[in-house]
Amino acid sequence: MNLPPDRERSQLDLVSEASGGIVQPAGGRDNRKFLGVRFQCCQVYTRIYLASDERCYRGNCPRCGKPVVFRVGHGGTSERFFEVY
Repeated sequence: MNLPPDRERSQLDLVSEASGGIVQPAGGRDNRKFLGVRFQCCQVYTRIYLASDERCYRGNCPRCGKPVVFRVGHGGTSERFFEVY
């Protein structure tokens, strides 16, 4: 990835080109709750994970950094995949 030096460290590479798949954490499977999000701003898909207080899902576009927050609460939705514009 050719990114400016100040952005390079903040990027998360979910797909390894060498292995062709998702990079799993050491020690096995990642069982954290997540939402699938497609950021239309940069045409990329990523996972947004449940915050430690379990009150919201919080994340950013992996390319431009656009923030997104999905609150957890009564009367919400059971959908697991979203598009952010």
